[in-house]
This record gives sequence, structure tokens and C-alpha cells, in this order.
Amino acid sequence: MNLNTFLDLLDQYGPEPANWPEAERESMLALLQDSPEAARELAISRDIASELALLEHSVTPGLKGRIVALAAAHQPSPFDRFFDQFLGWLTAAFWRPALLSVAPLALGTLLGMALPATSSDTEPSLDIAGLLLDEVYTHYE
Repeated sequence: MNLNTFLDLLDQYGPEPANWPEAERESMLALLQDSPEAARELAISRDIASELALLEHSVTPGLKGRIVALAAAHQPSPFDRFFDQFLGWLTAAFWRPALLSVAPLALGTLLGMALPATSSDTEPSLDIAGLLLDEVYTHYE
């Protein structure tokens, strides 16, 4: 058994050799005698398992019940569920480019409707290009 296999099996079966299958247990014990790094990893795994066991026993059943009751009591409102679903639909990969491409068109339409319309019959329009060309033609004559 090598160190990588040992680490994989340590994740699967935990730090207690009794939980390991017989064939892997013998290989593990042989590796622990030869590899100080494997022994260090086993010690770390045992420390983590003991800390987790302490945490598990430190939570009282009353606290667990209150947490479960609070989680069950907190149901999202229909508006929140609708908004979450609408946002999910709106931000889907297909709709994002479509919305981004339509946004300038909508903005231009709104601005065109909001700005006052000018008519060429009531107000003289200023034709800048015509004035510039007229100046150029008269200058070179």
C-alpha cells in the first residue's frame, strides 16, 4: 500500500483500524510501521474524529429541536418564491444575450418618445454639412 491509497482508505473507513476491511487493515498497519508521514496523517485524522465527536455530544436535544422548528417555520412567501423563479428564468443563459441586445433598442425608443418632436415646417433646420460645403465651394472658386 502506498501513501495515496492509505489516505483514500483513511477517508473512507476512518482512523480506527477495526473499521477497515481485513486485507486493507494489515496493509495499513504495515505502512504505519514504515512511514512516519502515514502515522502523522492517522494522528491528524484521529484528532479530527475526536473533535467531531465532542461537537456532536455538546449539542443538546432541545437545541436541535429548536433549530429544526425554526427551519420548518421559516417558509418563503409566495412572492419570494415567484421572484426567485422569475430571476432564475430571467438570468438563464439563453435570455441574457437577448435582453442585452434588446436593451439599447428599448432605451432608444423610450428616448425618442420622450423628446419633443421637431418639424422642419415650423422651425428652420440647421444643415451643418450644407453650410460647410457651401463655405468650401465659395472658398475655392
